[in-house]
Amino acid sequence: MESAMANEGNMTFKEQEEERRRSYILEVAERLIARGGFHETSVGDIAKEAGFGVGTLYKYFKDKDDLFKALLELRIEENFRTVHDAIDQGGSPLEVIGRVIDMFIDKFLQRSDYMMLYLNYIHPRADSEHQCGKGDLSWIRDRKAEQFARLETVFEQGIEEGLFANVPAHYLAGALHGVLISMFFTTHFRLGGRWDPQEVKRVVRQIFFDPILKGSVASPTGVEQADEAKKTEDVTLPGNKPCPA
Repeated sequence: MESAMANEGNMTFKEQEEERRRSYILEVAERLIARGGFHETSVGDIAKEAGFGVGTLYKYFKDKDDLFKALLELRIEENFRTVHDAIDQGGSPLEVIGRVIDMFIDKFLQRSDYMMLYLNYIHPRADSEHQCGKGDLSWIRDRKAEQFARLETVFEQGIEEGLFANVPAHYLAGALHGVLISMFFTTHFRLGGRWDPQEVKRVVRQIFFDPILKGSVASPTGVEQADEAKKTEDVTLPGNKPCPA
């Protein structure tokens, strides 16, 4: 929706109305699928909740898989811009990573339904076949790789400047991602959505920054050995939550 709104200046009034309607349908679908499940939510359910006829939805999306892919594209790009905006504002590596943390926690409040979709259907795997439909979603893996690459650049700068412990930057980027995803789970399920964003930001900064700033992580030698071992092993990571039958 943010991208669409940014382009409205170049649209006719009719085109703007069409884009708003399409975005609204996606928001309704996001809420219903997050709370009811992909297979349990029909196009008819989405149309009814949105206040449109089923035919209207097929005007914008050829089927439910197409709708779901459009929703993911919208949110993945929003998250991608969040990271890039945080980095592009500049500052020290410590300030940039702190900004990434703050912006993502703000997203928890704005996009809790999407986060549920992410936890259930995307994280930690985006293979060539999406578990909830027929679409090829390998592009999600590629987009995430671009996002991680930018974070790794920030961590590498921090290591060179002596701010962060001398640990491979891809481990630090992965650890940051893991902390943020875990914190959403904690705030949503353990705290039932009743939490203070500023307190959560403070806690996440403390959990993430204290070890790497104080150098109390595993020794670089041990990490490098583990990294080399990983390259020679055929490791199968557990998949994400399977879609309902």
